[in-house]
Amino acid sequence: MPKIKLTNKEHELLQILWDTDQALTAKQIVDNYPGLVMSTTQTTLRNLLKRNLIRVDKVDFSGRALSRTYAANLTMEEYIVKQYPKMDIVALLKRYNKAHSMTEDQKQALKDLL
Repeated sequence: MPKIKLTNKEHELLQILWDTDQALTAKQIVDNYPGLVMSTTQTTLRNLLKRNLIRVDKVDFSGRALSRTYAANLTMEEYIVKQYPKMDIVALLKRYNKAHSMTEDQKQALKDLL
């Protein structure tokens, strides 16, 4: 499983897409996240599309113009697993539990998974 190398901007836009429950247009991303500019956002989205990390979810009218909405092709969890293929999951869960105290629901979900 090869590691995915992202620029800071690519990671930022993927994080935005992971944090939302719907596909977003470039304009929605720029309008809702201060500090982003349309030209850089569009270029970064094109680069993520070329690398198959995001997809065009649909094409809709935005006012009078057609706009693409974008969604991530992988979850944040899938990305993390690809970044750390040799990760010791047991050690990670122990450290996470120590730092964050897993809820009973999370512990039960882990038991169910196993």
